[in-house]
Amino acid sequence: MKKILLLIYLSTISFGLSAQNEFTVNGTVKDAATNEALIGVNVVLIGSGNGTLTSVDGSYKIMVTGNGTLKFSYIGYESQEVTISGSQNLDIKLKPDSKLIEEVVVVGYSIQKKRDVLGAISKVDGAELSKIPYASAQQALQGRVAGVQVASQTGAPGAPISVRIRGTGSISSGNEPLYIVDGIPVEGALNNLSPNEIESMSILKDASSAAIYGSRANNGVVLITTKSGKTGEGKITYNTQIGYQMHGNLTKMATTDQYIQMYNEAATADNNTSIVQRDLIAGNWLKDFPNVNHIEEIFRTAPIQSHELSISGGDEKTKYLVFASYYNQVGILMNTNYERASVRSNISSDVKKWLHLDLNVSGGTSSNRTVSSSGDGLISEGGSVVRYALYRSPAIPVYDAQGGYVDLPSTYYGNSVYNSFFGDGYSPEGLAANTDRVKKIKSLLTTGNMIIKFPANLFLKTTFGLDYSNAEMREFYNIWMLDRANSPNALNLSSSTDINWTVNSTLNHSIKLGENQNMTSLIGVEAIKRSGTSLGVSDSEFANTDPN
Repeated sequence: MKKILLLIYLSTISFGLSAQNEFTVNGTVKDAATNEALIGVNVVLIGSGNGTLTSVDGSYKIMVTGNGTLKFSYIGYESQEVTISGSQNLDIKLKPDSKLIEEVVVVGYSIQKKRDVLGAISKVDGAELSKIPYASAQQALQGRVAGVQVASQTGAPGAPISVRIRGTGSISSGNEPLYIVDGIPVEGALNNLSPNEIESMSILKDASSAAIYGSRANNGVVLITTKSGKTGEGKITYNTQIGYQMHGNLTKMATTDQYIQMYNEAATADNNTSIVQRDLIAGNWLKDFPNVNHIEEIFRTAPIQSHELSISGGDEKTKYLVFASYYNQVGILMNTNYERASVRSNISSDVKKWLHLDLNVSGGTSSNRTVSSSGDGLISEGGSVVRYALYRSPAIPVYDAQGGYVDLPSTYYGNSVYNSFFGDGYSPEGLAANTDRVKKIKSLLTTGNMIIKFPANLFLKTTFGLDYSNAEMREFYNIWMLDRANSPNALNLSSSTDINWTVNSTLNHSIKLGENQNMTSLIGVEAIKRSGTSLGVSDSEFANTDPN
């Protein structure tokens, strides 16, 4: 009886193992419409990490363990899933994704179906932009469009964003693309545009797609379409995102004991007296020095939040949208912060069957507090607090007995010899806390469209726009650190105003010649006027500590 049970048990094991045997599935993947081989199609066994790509002739080969489902996916095509149960030859034909083919993109002064566009154009939907609370519209492009490089000039909140669509084409001139918001070229208003206000962004990469804008498009064009009201009952939407930011891995700093040990080793190698010996001679030897990591002292865990409220609705003739947003990012570096608030209203109406009107008005304000982030020195943008934190000896405490920032080690320890032991550099914590540098920007963007429809698919579109921006910078350099820094104190104020007017009018015509043939034509004129003023003043030696 035991032998029989053992045989049954062994048979069960054998059956289980045979069910999990590996087998091969191979075949080809082709276009269902043209029967052409597709290169680089993803072939993945769902629920496992097993996958492969089709080769130049569209063929693939994949090892599969047990039963499962293979998924075939390719950009621009509908995905296909096939259940398999054993070794077999499996040929797949993928159908083009009709949604992508019929997708419309903004091209210059018109809108076309993506399948009709010959130039290099990429599109990013607003739904993709709203997943993360980005500080700016430019930053929202990062990692979403192939070939477009997006980088922040520094890691500070509200720092300028660099966008390169066609690489770096000039050393002395600008390399930023041309930004068009709702048909109007903008500069200052872009700073207060929330990514969640954007319906879509089209990036014109090559010369053919951007040629209509002339020399302004040398570095590519970013076309931004903001959200508008939808037909239906009034809808109120509130969206919020709250989180915290933390620094990554910081540079590992030496402890006080390690610092003294390395100093002594260097002094001995140089035939100089060590710290211990010199302190014994001076009679001021301290057995217990503080141990401070100044890099950790200047960084912090910082909150970030965004709030958006929209009210929209309308009927078949008139639609409206009111959008308000607030964004606040506290910097992980002490005494840094970026804050932005904006309001946008949009109304569109089919006044007549042949007349359509749009009016879009948005205004915003932002405030950016920064500290010195690079270079040396104190006055101007130099004097990086991170640089001074890296140089600061761990034996120098942050605060003295009165709660002030410790400057020279000699003032804390009571002997000038400690300046040679631990250095006479500036306090990074004191530099950050005593930096008073704030930039405020106010902007207003107004755009209006009038579309007159004529018979025979002919229509006239006229757009006007006003881009207003005012930037104010306040920098106060207070005396601190035993009058070593910012002596005398100084106040710098600067203000700049930019006003850009734009009016363009285009006559558009389209003809359908056949099932797959279309001909469109456009003729237009555009006038742009730019004006601006700037003012800067400075003064020094204020009797008060802060000349507010």
